[in-house]
Amino acid sequence: MNTVGVSQLMEKSCLEVMVVQPCISLILKHLKSAIFDVAVSKQVVYYKGQQVYNLNELEYINGEIWANVYQTDCIARISPKDGFLGWILLQNLRKELLKAGNRGIDVLNGIAWDGEQKRIFVTGKLWPKLYEVKVFPIKEPIEERVIEQLCLRVGLDSSIGSKV
Repeated sequence: MNTVGVSQLMEKSCLEVMVVQPCISLILKHLKSAIFDVAVSKQVVYYKGQQVYNLNELEYINGEIWANVYQTDCIARISPKDGFLGWILLQNLRKELLKAGNRGIDVLNGIAWDGEQKRIFVTGKLWPKLYEVKVFPIKEPIEERVIEQLCLRVGLDSSIGSKV
């Protein structure tokens, strides 16, 4: 769970992003006990009409929710209001790690935001370091099938990701 002001981001079944906003209805003596009413909104995430599965490791960055797509090298950028915005593609970072001899690395699985310095960090399971990344638009469009294979795992024989 990640704090966004007074809101909380929660992952539910790796498919829905929920924004939880606690509203204190009663506080007992010395704040030892409290009863909370909770307002919840949820957003199913879609890309080109397909649900995006396996969302985890949520981070709130500049008004967007960024979510790692588990078992991929992709981060989904999500609008908390109406759903999907775009992709952060990190397959080249994995390639560089492997080229440098890091054979034991596992999946991308960590996003951190330094709001004061406006810096973004990523890491993964068994990765040797935490990496600061700078995000910029791609120079040439990427084919839809490449995005689908990298981020949605469409067409791949896998139990993780979108159904084929």
